[in-house]
Amino acid sequence: MFAYGFAAAFAEVEVDVETGEVKILRLVSSHDVGRAINPMIVEGQILGGAAQGLGYALSEGFCFDQRTGTALNQWFLDLHTPSILDIPDIEPVMVELGEPTHPSAPKDVPRSPTLALLRPSPTRSTTLPGSRDRAAR
Repeated sequence: MFAYGFAAAFAEVEVDVETGEVKILRLVSSHDVGRAINPMIVEGQILGGAAQGLGYALSEGFCFDQRTGTALNQWFLDLHTPSILDIPDIEPVMVELGEPTHPSAPKDVPRSPTLALLRPSPTRSTTLPGSRDRAAR
């Protein structure tokens, strides 16, 4: 059996158009969790997914050599995964609407990266991460 996650994230950002630096001012991540059987774990899943989405959108990048296909950043530290110092305060929102087909009414709460970055530009960005260099173009 497979259950879909229902989530939305909203970010208020500040972008320096000269340097391309992106600063997250506020991040709200909302998930329909059905019924939160253990609210602390559910909140942790929401926070983890939001942090993962920030890293994916802004800093992480897996690079390959175009000719050989060899990974250029083979070590975990080379991926530029954000630390706790890089993550802004995240406001998790649990929506508990219940799942009518289950006696306990829970839904899946995936630790999904639920954040996309749209830059203020007339052209659309199709690559991640949204680095300073890419945002300034």
